[in-house]
Amino acid sequence: MNTLSNVLKTSAHDIYENIVRVVVVNVLWFIVVSPALFLLSWPVAIVYLFFTLIPGFVGVIYAMKSIVNRERFKYSLFFVGVYRYYGRALILSLVTGVFLAILFSSWWYYLRVRTNLTFLIAIVQTYFFLMVSLAQVYTIPILVTSEKKLWRSMAISLRLFLENGFYTFLAFLQIVTVNTLLLVTVVSFPLLFAGMASIFLLHVYYNVMLKYTAKQSD
Repeated sequence: MNTLSNVLKTSAHDIYENIVRVVVVNVLWFIVVSPALFLLSWPVAIVYLFFTLIPGFVGVIYAMKSIVNRERFKYSLFFVGVYRYYGRALILSLVTGVFLAILFSSWWYYLRVRTNLTFLIAIVQTYFFLMVSLAQVYTIPILVTSEKKLWRSMAISLRLFLENGFYTFLAFLQIVTVNTLLLVTVVSFPLLFAGMASIFLLHVYYNVMLKYTAKQSD
């Protein structure tokens, strides 16, 4: 199992060597989600993102998988991935939406009531949401690389998180940090955001799986 810095270097190398492919696939993803950012009112935009954001990201990971695995690349892989995993990605959107709604409602209620109890509840819900997010870091890579059912992928992701908690936390922190910087630069969001995150996430997953491959070979 390699260090996280080596994973980051490998990811950066893949992005640099395939920058045009990464940008084009990311633009395709951005075109899919952009109506929610520019054309729709916020209630409609939320519903639209529910049906497009995660399924589109799954399509990006499916396309980037061919780059990471040194397989034949086609831009149409983005659409193939969206189509192939749309149902499972939609269920994942539902699960994510439920946890986000709980988190939002907790803080909304605290801002209205402002008591110690409601603040404690909001903090606990925030911690719970972060733990759930960490536990599901590997779900989409597992789904796309092993063709497992969604619930099985989520269960495996949870196990990997429990057995590699510190590594997963640092990887999650890297993903959030790098992509937050991309959000600040604005132009980089439609050009690199999903593509960079996908390549790094795939390398993070492959790296943690080296640990189990080594055990099986012993």
